[in-house]
Formats: sequence, structure tokens, C-alpha cells
Amino acid sequence: MTSQPLYEDPDDFLRIDPAPAEPGGPVVLHVRGDLDRDTADLLTSTFGQHLITSRAARVEVSLAEVRFVDAAGARCLLSCRKAAEAAGATMTVRDPSPPVVRVLDALRLLDRLGLAGEPGPEARVAGATSAHAAPATHGPENPREQSAKLRRAAQELTARAREVVDQSRTIRGAGG
Repeated sequence: MTSQPLYEDPDDFLRIDPAPAEPGGPVVLHVRGDLDRDTADLLTSTFGQHLITSRAARVEVSLAEVRFVDAAGARCLLSCRKAAEAAGATMTVRDPSPPVVRVLDALRLLDRLGLAGEPGPEARVAGATSAHAAPATHGPENPREQSAKLRRAAQELTARAREVVDQSRTIRGAGG
């Protein structure tokens, strides 16, 4: 990144660096730091200003170096996408870090925001469950094994519940 940052927080909570666009390629904004209620407005306004000045048809927001994102940060990304659409451009998320993948996946926003490429292997292992993530590497891989395991757990839970109900009846009968 040879250009000056578009925004750099003096406390290093957020930094936004533009990457020069390749001919015909997207404009890439590299975001570093925390994307939360304290910094989300900064990204939204910086994104809008850069969208206007660059007149880009495609913008990718690289979140590889985002350490933390909350609901306000997720809402900010949706606002940026809406601003891009209003300007006749497209916006996608690029290289989301594991914390970003976890939050966006939990909010079911990965597909809505769109991904430029796939999350890295670290993000996949971090617990993402969306269509963009690889299957979890722990637990039985075979769906039949998973089904059998769940069936056994349900049977054990049912047996335990019956024991508790029987104990309750015994206690109620003894106290009456």
C-alpha cells in the first residue's frame, strides 16, 4: 500500500488504506483495527467519500486485519453496500478475518454482503458455518454417524427425563 491512509485514528483503533486499482479491477479499501460502534461511522463516511472521488464500479473492503467487529460494524458494512448500490457500484467484503467471519456468519450476512474470493483457511477453522465456509474438521464427518450420535443423545436424554419424572412422582407420593 503505497498511498496515504484515507483515515487513521490517532489511537490506532481504525485505519483505512486505499489500494491503487488495477486497470478494470476493483478499488480495494484495506481496513485495520476495530470496527465497532465507536468507529463504524468513520468507515461509512470514508467509504462514501472515496466512492464519490474514485467513481469506482467495484469496491472491495478488505477486512483481513480487522480484530473486532460488532453489530454496529456489521450495520456499517451494510450501509456501505447500500451506498455503493446507490452510486451504481458494487461492494464486496474481501479476506475477512476469523472474528469478522464469526460475526457476519452468526448474523447471516456473509451471503448478503458478498465475498470477493473465499475466507482464508484460518477463518474457516474459526467456526464459520455459512456456505462460504468449509465443513468443521471436528466430530464425525459422515452424516449417518452424526445422525446416530444425535439419536443416542436423544435416547439418553429421554431416559434421564423419565428418571427425573419418576423421582418426582416418588417424592410427591411420599409427601402426600
